[in-house]
Amino acid sequence: MLSFSGVSPVLILAVWKLNIPPRVHIFLWLLYNNKLLTRDNLQKRRNVADRSCLFCCEEESVNHLFFDCCVAKLTWELISEIAGMKVGTNFESIGRWWISNDKNAVLNCACAATLWSLWKSRNHLCFQGGTWQGEGQILGSIAKMLKRWRVLLKQEKHVGLDHIVQRLLEEGSSPPKICWDSSTQLQVLSLVRSPGDQSRPASAADACAIAINFQTLDVVFP
Repeated sequence: MLSFSGVSPVLILAVWKLNIPPRVHIFLWLLYNNKLLTRDNLQKRRNVADRSCLFCCEEESVNHLFFDCCVAKLTWELISEIAGMKVGTNFESIGRWWISNDKNAVLNCACAATLWSLWKSRNHLCFQGGTWQGEGQILGSIAKMLKRWRVLLKQEKHVGLDHIVQRLLEEGSSPPKICWDSSTQLQVLSLVRSPGDQSRPASAADACAIAINFQTLDVVFP
């Protein structure tokens, strides 16, 4: 069982009452019990030469793939913005809402679809030779799932679900964004200075533009 701080066995019992397809119920149960075959878990069964995440260069684990990876973090930031509450920082931040599913059915659906989309996208890259096409790939997948799962919700929940779907489609169709944390930005600003002025650091926009000129970025627009 994963050692998620604050996660109670009551939460995993509540998962079976969520308005999601049965196979996603099973997926969430496997995730909770750390039974998903991420590369760190595969390593326990046999030697795995490459244990890196399919989305980044960090070692793949359940916690990393669904919560700590840069792709997961960016996805959860958007879901949190749309939902109006912070979710996706860890398992407990998602599971805590399961016990009040009647009130939070739309949020629970969106979070389950996000986890399921991250897993399916990861497997598409791993087993089907798929190519990474940016964050829009994940957001579009979540939106399509929620459209299909709409029939599982009560009619009065449809407006809230439709709002999330629309926002996801809008965000997914926009050009990809270059995102870095404050630490990375400070490092770039300290290394890159404005032309003709060695004493004044370049602006963030200048630093970004110059950095891109010196580094090849394989970005595919969704």
